[in-house]
Amino acid sequence: MLYYSIDSPTKPHNIIIPNDSITFRGWMTNAAGTEVQLHVTQPSGKKIITATEKRPDVVSALAEQAPNTPELCGFNFDIHYEELADTENETEKKVTLAFSDGTLTSNIHDFSITQFTSMQWGGVNDIAKQTARADYKNVWNNLAAELTGAKFAVAGYTDDAEFHRTAVVQMEGFEKTVGIKQTDIFLEIGCGIGRIATILADRVAQWIGTDVSENMLKHAADNLKDKNNIKLVPTNGWDLAPIPSNSVDVVYCAVVFMHLDEWERFNYVCEAKRVLKPGGRLFINNFNLLSEEGWQLFLKTLVEYHPMERPPFIGKSSTRHELIAYLTRAGFDSIQTDETGLWVSAWGVLPG
Repeated sequence: MLYYSIDSPTKPHNIIIPNDSITFRGWMTNAAGTEVQLHVTQPSGKKIITATEKRPDVVSALAEQAPNTPELCGFNFDIHYEELADTENETEKKVTLAFSDGTLTSNIHDFSITQFTSMQWGGVNDIAKQTARADYKNVWNNLAAELTGAKFAVAGYTDDAEFHRTAVVQMEGFEKTVGIKQTDIFLEIGCGIGRIATILADRVAQWIGTDVSENMLKHAADNLKDKNNIKLVPTNGWDLAPIPSNSVDVVYCAVVFMHLDEWERFNYVCEAKRVLKPGGRLFINNFNLLSEEGWQLFLKTLVEYHPMERPPFIGKSSTRHELIAYLTRAGFDSIQTDETGLWVSAWGVLPG
């Protein structure tokens, strides 16, 4: 029995692909735990992809049906538009993927050039010129028109198991910082498709998800339809105007600051102070410019985009001192920070 997942979207909408390429990410294994290969056929030729990435989340998820799954079962590779377009034969303008362990071969998966062109190949320059970064509503409604596009825009992958794993990690972060109480009302700034709430909502009195994108909120409503203690609130992208003052216990903004300009970051911290009850807690994070991982991500954007071609949603870093400044200037107490790997986090308490 073969087990595999292709995490990249197969039906994208308004996704901007850096440097005219798309990254295929996923995993592959079989019941015996022997090597599985991904055979890739495209107009420029054929190649074989082997597992080179650790995926402990997959090992855990397949513990019962494929207990021999090796931790090194993930793959990650790029297909460039030029490699697809290098033929006049329309029927050949596609990428064909098949998984094989030498005995069994999966069904063939075709990704046609029309699917890729709908992802706005080479359209970065036009999009960047037409849409201001601070026009968050239009930017993110376009990116989130379909669920696969929404997932890919937020995380760079569409694998549900990976979404669950990162939500668990974030929950562990909350437990170590702002805490989680059954009586708490939690509010998320930029909830997206409700990734964190799938776990968090079961542990609190109420979870409120705010987002600038009505399309994101539609996906969140579908993902959280079994929860009876949630509330989804559309915002303008710059503040929390629909939320009453002194009404929630915890505000958090996870993996969203990177998509905001600095002024909106600070304004959301000020808005968090307004909507929190006395003694309420705030958690924020971003990718850390001062970490090696964060610096490499910063350089990647520098190399890949001309200044006039940077997408309006491109991630921008923070530092520990920046986040401390926001919380301090807004009037929070007991401010603490953590720098772990790619991420820098800060949290504080509203004076009571």
